[in-house]
Amino acid sequence: MPAHHPLRAPALLSMLAVVCGVVLSGCSGSSDPGPGSSAMTGTLHYEKGSVPPPYHYQLTLELTDDEFTLVWSGYDDEVGRTTGTPVDLDAAREILDGSGLLEGDDDTGGCTGGAQAEVDLVVDGDKVRTSGGTCGGEGGAGDVADAIRAIAGDDVVDDAIDEVESAS
Repeated sequence: MPAHHPLRAPALLSMLAVVCGVVLSGCSGSSDPGPGSSAMTGTLHYEKGSVPPPYHYQLTLELTDDEFTLVWSGYDDEVGRTTGTPVDLDAAREILDGSGLLEGDDDTGGCTGGAQAEVDLVVDGDKVRTSGGTCGGEGGAGDVADAIRAIAGDDVVDDAIDEVESAS
């Protein structure tokens, strides 16, 4: 019969540390967003305002868990679309949160003929539906346009606007 050797405390502790490390590392791949991380799905829509072609454009960004689709148009039909991976959801969320739009604050001081925007999102499980207007390009609709830029990227949005202007 083989002799039984009890594990000494240091050996037991190091084996326990290895087991705990393996168990904990298996949990780190969770799909739940951590604190400060954004979980947003839905639609952001921005219309530049009542300006003559070719300067009027509309941007509609559809956001899923892992990609966006940006559609751009003038006053008429769709001009183009692209799909990609969100660039910076946290920045977009910070912009929308700072503007009050995630709280449903649609009293954003718009004006007749100014830019208009709509937000229809699910943010961390909460539905947010609001609209905002802008006179002069800041706040409300301007914040939605900035959030679209944060998600799709400046180059993508600039190219879309250029395409609308050249198609009008």
